[in-house]
Amino acid sequence: MKTIDEHNKEYYEAMQSCYGADVLCNDCKVEMFYSQPCVLLASMPPKKTVECPECHKTDYKIMQ
Repeated sequence: MKTIDEHNKEYYEAMQSCYGADVLCNDCKVEMFYSQPCVLLASMPPKKTVECPECHKTDYKIMQ
């Protein structure tokens, strides 16, 4: 049986591979992920929220 920390770490790593945003953080140069993958902001142009797993910086990725 796994500890809660082991479980959460595995889940977090799996989430990153599923929700990778194909953009790098400006500061860390690490791939960002969609922090709310099911939410599309109704802006013009439409955007999705992305977050860096290292520094936790958030930003918006313009969707095409």
